[in-house]
Amino acid sequence: SSLAALLFSMRRLGLICLVPCVGSPAQEVDIPGLTRSTTQCDCDEDHHGHWRELRRRASDAVSTRSLHGDTVHQLCSEWFPAIFQVVSMDYESGNIVASPDACPSGVTTACIICAESAAESEDGLERVETMWSFILHTLDLCVHCLDDSEWPFTVGGILESYADFAADPERWRWRNHGSDSTRDTARLRFQLYWTKGLGSEVGFWRERLSLDPAVNQEALHRQIVLDWLASGSVSWYHDDTLCKYMDLTANRQLRVLNSGSGPFSPAGFVCQDAPTTPRRVSVVSTDGLARHYHKVYDEYGYEPPFTPLQCPVEQLQSCFPPGHFDVAHMRNSLDHAYSPFDGILQLLAVTRSGGYVILRHARNEGVPGGFVFGLHQWSFDIHDYKAPDPHFLIWNPTTRIDVTEELRGLAEVRTELKRHPSPDAPADERYVWVDIRKL
Repeated sequence: SSLAALLFSMRRLGLICLVPCVGSPAQEVDIPGLTRSTTQCDCDEDHHGHWRELRRRASDAVSTRSLHGDTVHQLCSEWFPAIFQVVSMDYESGNIVASPDACPSGVTTACIICAESAAESEDGLERVETMWSFILHTLDLCVHCLDDSEWPFTVGGILESYADFAADPERWRWRNHGSDSTRDTARLRFQLYWTKGLGSEVGFWRERLSLDPAVNQEALHRQIVLDWLASGSVSWYHDDTLCKYMDLTANRQLRVLNSGSGPFSPAGFVCQDAPTTPRRVSVVSTDGLARHYHKVYDEYGYEPPFTPLQCPVEQLQSCFPPGHFDVAHMRNSLDHAYSPFDGILQLLAVTRSGGYVILRHARNEGVPGGFVFGLHQWSFDIHDYKAPDPHFLIWNPTTRIDVTEELRGLAEVRTELKRHPSPDAPADERYVWVDIRKL
């Protein structure tokens, strides 16, 4: 896909670092002739004078809230030709090429302006899509310095705006999302690549939610949709029961968080083996793509009995109070996050003391695609799985996190490898089962 082609510049690294990799920033993206430094954002060279003029005028427009109408059309008309002097697209392959001597922050800003100009024009959607392709590519070249520069846009704000575009392209308009709260360049880059993968991920679920045999060709998948629409009935955990992880004698509402639920939000359930009377358990589903799922529901005219809340795992504390859930559960979704260890900390924050974070994921899911697709940037594995106390690992070619060690004193981590629960999986495929008990 064109979004996947945007990642052409990333290397497929073959070695796992035993500690976070150390080296020059140029290791992060293999672009001939580019050495990462603040020059990608300062653009102070003599031949970049026109980009510095754009910075001044764009900053004025943003600060006066006038980045629309005649102002944005005039700015785009002046700088649109400059974009194509340094950036080009091979429409056959989908590859985007930027000159190493370009001013990436200036090109990114010009493309944002022209995307807004096109969005305000009739029949401008195709131009908006092209501009966003350029933005996501050139942003990769200045993600390390844009937030500390004098340019009027932030990395986090740009990524949020693209998420707005992916959710509703026809009605998209630029809006200021404010400053990003992190200056962690590595985290922002993972978030950038994750954002690039939104289109393909939403497309996958749009197909999987369809009842049209020409679109969703598997009869079993169509039946899953029908069962879920009828009653909220859907398989969403692999354990025989989740009741064993809860204190069924507690005199309060029992709650389970189903984070990274996907579009199929389940109903609550009843623990029949409670000491006195059966206990009803409420299930709250959340997903970082929920707003996209809701748009697909509307497209198909669905009225699901249960739907997920828009809340990425990295932001759970902004959605729920501390200690709100007895159990937090994720299945085949945390390894799709852009910052899974931060996600674990968030899961623990919204789980009661003594409660459990339950993780069930396919082993090393990021390996087959070489970690180059936005929602598959991480793998989960176990260190020394035959040891009495094996450790849970999160890794990719640049980072290795021993979760068991990192959570010592905060939580107890139990990890094991089990056979893949899918009956179609090869016999040697394994699942990483992790139970994290909050202290």
